[in-house]
Amino acid sequence: MTTAPPGASMGNCISRCCTSGSSTRHRSNPAKLAAPTNSRQHAYERNRILNGQNCNGANDGLNVTGDVSATEGGVGNEAEAERALLDLYDRYKDTEDINCILADGCERLCFDLDLKPDDFRVLVLAHALNASSMCCFTKAEFLNGGRKLGVHSIGGFKSVIPSLINNLICDKISFKIFYKWTFSYGLESGQRSLSIEMALVLWPLIFTENEPAILKPWLLFLEKSSSVRAIARDTWDMFLNLVEQVGDDLSAYDESEAWPSLFDDFVEWENDRKNQNVSEDVQI
Repeated sequence: MTTAPPGASMGNCISRCCTSGSSTRHRSNPAKLAAPTNSRQHAYERNRILNGQNCNGANDGLNVTGDVSATEGGVGNEAEAERALLDLYDRYKDTEDINCILADGCERLCFDLDLKPDDFRVLVLAHALNASSMCCFTKAEFLNGGRKLGVHSIGGFKSVIPSLINNLICDKISFKIFYKWTFSYGLESGQRSLSIEMALVLWPLIFTENEPAILKPWLLFLEKSSSVRAIARDTWDMFLNLVEQVGDDLSAYDESEAWPSLFDDFVEWENDRKNQNVSEDVQI
C-alpha cells in the first residue's frame, strides 16, 4: 500500500473535515484553498471526452441517462468482489470511528487515486458515492457506492471516474442533480445557507469542465459585495437557470421575471462595469 507523502495537509481540502471519533465538523481556511487541479492527465481525459469519444457513452461503458454501473474484473465471483471492496474500505477507515473514513483516510485515498483533495474528480467521486459530508465517507456510503459503480479496487475507482465526468458533461439532468447535491455537501452542520467562502470555492470547481462566461464576473461581484455573507439554496439553484437562460453577456436577462434580487444587483453591477462605471477594486 502506498502512503501519503510527508507534510501532506488536509488544509488543501475544499471543506471542513470530520475530526476522528467526533461528529464535529470544521471548515478549513478558504484563503489556503488551492485552485482546481489541471494536471496533464486531467487535460487528457477532458480532451478525450470532448473530442470524438462523446456523449453516447459507448466508449466508457456508461449509459449517460444515469446508469453509472460498471463491472470490474479481477475476482472470481460476487462474494470475492464484496470482500475486496470491504478490504479496501478497511484500508482507509478511521482507527477510532471504524464506521467512517475521516480526514486522514480521505487524504490517503486521494493520494492512492493520484488526486489532490481539491481536484474536481474528487468531488465527482464523492457525488457518485452519495457522500453527505466533506472529507468523510461513511462505511455505508463507501460500500454502497462501490457496489453501484461495480468496482472494488483503487484501479477500479480510477477507471470509472472518466465515465462519471462524461455523464455530467453529456447529460443535463445528471449535471443538475450533481449541482444541487453540491450545495448540501458544502453546508456547515445545522446551517441552511452556504457560506460565501465555500460558495466561492465550489462554483468554479463545479464548472471545471464547462465554465460559463458569466461565472468569473459573478464570483468577482460576490467577492466585492461586503453585504453578501451566505448563499441561500434558492439562489444557488437559480444560478444554474441563470447560466442556461441569459446568454454569455446577460443580454437576455429580464429583471421582471422571478429572479432573486441578488441577480438584479449583479446584472446592474456587471453592466455598469462593462460601461467602465465600476472598478474591480471598488467594494460594493
